[in-house]
Amino acid sequence: MAKKKHVSNLPDHWHISDEVKINGRLVTVDSELSFKGVRGRFRFKRMVTLDDGRSWLDVFGGPENHETLRSFGIERVKTVHRIAKVRGNQ
Repeated sequence: MAKKKHVSNLPDHWHISDEVKINGRLVTVDSELSFKGVRGRFRFKRMVTLDDGRSWLDVFGGPENHETLRSFGIERVKTVHRIAKVRGNQ
C-alpha cells in the first residue's frame, strides 16, 4: 500500500514551527501559556512565521467551557506555565 503524501493548504510563505523559545523557556506542542488581557490558559499548537518576519502563535484554550482556537503575537505572552492545569493536559 502506498503512503499518502501530506498536502498542506497553507501558503508557501508561511513557515510552521512546533517549538519556540519564549521568556527563556522552550515551548513545545501542548505547553500551557497565559496571555496579557485574556482569561484562561491556552495550549500551544504551532508558531507561524512569514517571509517578511511577522509571526504569531496558534493556541487552543481559554475560559473553561469556552475553549477555542486563537492566534496571538509572541509579545502578548504573559506566562509560560511549568505545571499543566488544562483538563486535556492532565
